[in-house]
Amino acid sequence: MSFRVTQSILSNNMLRNINKSYKKLETLQEQMATNRQFSKPSDNPLGAMKSMQYRTQLFENAAFQKNASEALGWMEMTDGLISEAGDSLTRVKELLVQATNDTLGEKERKAIAKELGQIKEHMGTVANANINGRYLFSGTATDQPPYSPGSETAEPPFQDGRFNGDAINNDLMEVEISKGIYIPMNVPGKELFEHGEQGVFGVLDQIITDLSDPTKRGEELSVHMAAVDAQKEHFSKIQSSLGGRVNRLENASNRLEEQEVTMTAMLSENEDIDIAKVITQLTAQNALHNAALSTGAQVIQKTLVDFLG
Repeated sequence: MSFRVTQSILSNNMLRNINKSYKKLETLQEQMATNRQFSKPSDNPLGAMKSMQYRTQLFENAAFQKNASEALGWMEMTDGLISEAGDSLTRVKELLVQATNDTLGEKERKAIAKELGQIKEHMGTVANANINGRYLFSGTATDQPPYSPGSETAEPPFQDGRFNGDAINNDLMEVEISKGIYIPMNVPGKELFEHGEQGVFGVLDQIITDLSDPTKRGEELSVHMAAVDAQKEHFSKIQSSLGGRVNRLENASNRLEEQEVTMTAMLSENEDIDIAKVITQLTAQNALHNAALSTGAQVIQKTLVDFLG
């Protein structure tokens, strides 16, 4: 059976093809304007799903990087404070060596006791260090100061300063640096300052008390050397452990930055256009479109209207 091709069929086919050409031109022009391969999920469902996954991973990565940055700042400040406290204990030993000299008079011993009291208060300032109102050495009770300052007018000076061990706790503050991976960022003050039977503040109080007692001789004061050494060694161990955590956190932070670069590149490859390729396609499609319009104008037969006038 033969099929008669009419002028109407030719016209309809031509219009349909021209509309398809317009659609391709519109798609290519939109890609050039947005620099994206697709603008809505229906354009590329698989690509849209991949983009959503990449963006979710980048969002999680940004949160982990923020956690790591905050924890690193907290830990670096803690490390510096422990070093500062260790230096204070070094000065305590120097003063103890002077105090063991039995030729010192009451005035000299009181001057040493006063400086030791100031060192104790400085140690209290270290204990009360905070970031944005959050105390570093209070465990998870970051709104509670670990140390209550003493007074210079106390007898002996600053002897009334107290470490508030009951107001804080020994809990660790953990941050998530990767999915399901947590690292503690704090050093609880109870662990740092309450080592041994007396803790560092108790050791300092005992030294100041004995030094203020004129009946105590140099030999009796020298026994405190071992206690000071024990506290200083404890600080060093805590600092060493903290250093290991800092190294681990820095490695994790570097890894997160590398992952961000990789995922951003994958997202770009999935979404962004190849500009040179799209320009070539747009130029070719524009030429085809013009050719279709030219050909279509020749295919459509002239009507009686064309001959009137």
